[in-house]
Amino acid sequence: MLEELYNSKKLDTLSKYYIVSKSMPFQSDYRFKGCEDRDREELFQDFLDNIVENEREMRKESSAQHISKLKKLFEDSVTVTTKWAELESLIESKNAEDHEFFNYTDPMERLTAFEETIRDLEREKFK
Repeated sequence: MLEELYNSKKLDTLSKYYIVSKSMPFQSDYRFKGCEDRDREELFQDFLDNIVENEREMRKESSAQHISKLKKLFEDSVTVTTKWAELESLIESKNAEDHEFFNYTDPMERLTAFEETIRDLEREKFK
């Protein structure tokens, strides 16, 4: 029931039970009537908590993929002494697809990928 509401965009992670419960289309459903209001509210909150956690995990995975792709993009361009401003100029001069992806990603992802790339290069250099 809640999944249907969420998929129909009538429910989001900021929704409040006391507001949504008044307009729930399934109030006549036997499953809805079969539990007390306090239990329904708890189930509602558990559902939203799961949605928030799933969204957080998806953002983490997406961010990790972006960082990995950025690190591959930086491989040929970055040395231990490369400065951030130099890298930005190098990316601008690369092909349009790389430049577009670089601008699409979150600034923190870009910086993290750059820092990790430099750190990896330093480890290799000082082994």
